[in-house]
Amino acid sequence: MQSETNITDESQKLFELGKEQYDAEQYEDALKTFTKAIELEPGNAELYYWRGGTYRKVKSYPHALALADYRKAIKLAPDNPVYNRDYYHFRGNAYYDQGDYPNAIESYSKVIELDPDNAGYYHLRGNAYYDQGDYPNVIESYSKVIELDPDNAKPYFKRGFIYHKKMENYPKAIADYTKAIELAPDNAGYYHLRGNAYYDLEDYPSALADFCKTIELEPNYTESYNKRGAIYYRMKDYPKASADFNKAIELDPENAAHYNKEREDVYFEQGDYSKALAEHNKAIELASDNAAHYSHRGVVYQTMEEYSDALAYFSKAIELAPNNAEYYRNRAVTYYDMGKYRKSLADFNKAIELAPDNAEHYQNRAGFYEERRNYSKALADYEKAFELQPTEYLHSCIKACKEEAKGRSPLSRIFELINKVKTGE
Repeated sequence: MQSETNITDESQKLFELGKEQYDAEQYEDALKTFTKAIELEPGNAELYYWRGGTYRKVKSYPHALALADYRKAIKLAPDNPVYNRDYYHFRGNAYYDQGDYPNAIESYSKVIELDPDNAGYYHLRGNAYYDQGDYPNVIESYSKVIELDPDNAKPYFKRGFIYHKKMENYPKAIADYTKAIELAPDNAGYYHLRGNAYYDLEDYPSALADFCKTIELEPNYTESYNKRGAIYYRMKDYPKASADFNKAIELDPENAAHYNKEREDVYFEQGDYSKALAEHNKAIELASDNAAHYSHRGVVYQTMEEYSDALAYFSKAIELAPNNAEYYRNRAVTYYDMGKYRKSLADFNKAIELAPDNAEHYQNRAGFYEERRNYSKALADYEKAFELQPTEYLHSCIKACKEEAKGRSPLSRIFELINKVKTGE
């Protein structure tokens, strides 16, 4: 029978060997070695701590094994702050991986109590808050990371992203992206994100400068070509817009359907409807179940006054997306231009049913009623549109409609009655 001294010496040798295997990333061997050492010296907390850490490295083992070893180490050495810290740290990671964000946050908060000056733990807690959708606490966590590690660009970028995409606070987002750029001036992604924030703020010159810088740093940054093309499109610089959309398609052919739509807009604005239709053909080939492609093609035919084709494509868009109010609005206009007033009115009504808070749909139906000389209903719709979105234009429409109603002759009232019969009002 071995003496206690011999057992301790042998377990110590195994412990040192296990650490060497761990450092060499021979984790399975290390697990076997630590387990042998524990069999010899089951009261040694450090052995459980190291075996728990090794279990963490091998993804095929359940988290419970690592957690059990950490708990055993804490039980054997309850006053060791490292064991407690790493236990709660790993428990937080385990809960996070399982999508249990409340318990992950609780564990990260516990490890923060034990090690309050470690920026990494606040970062982990911020990530868990993010996935839980608790954005104010994300901001608080990332702000603490910045306080503890002010020369790290990443937390500025992450906090800026929350301000930008989740809170729509563009000035604060731009400030954080700018700081991230200051700390990491060669990171193309930070320029792209700041460009997006400027774009959403409608500061197109600043956005353009950032997208150009992104492309300078990373010439294959597809989305920056797309966004820069969109700015050139707004500036009516159609050749440059088309060139950028072409480049985006070249770099990302799998998503060509999206970029084809952008390029179609350029051709449409230039009045080159044949090329616009060709782009839609490509988009539909690549994504035949995308309702928007059919609707956009319908708009081109509508502009060309080829109403039968426009009607067919708007109807296909509605078939694919029956709850999209815009598609009914588009078809309503086509029906009207074809003289099919009852169907036109039915589609205007459907658009309002699907989007009752959209002022534009009431404005469109008001225009229909006004054209049909039903001024009372036109006025009611204009007033509803103005209630939802008070603009000077709608105010002028209301005033004009009232004047038209006052100026009706007896003959115009007869026409109004005839139109009511035609449209089934």
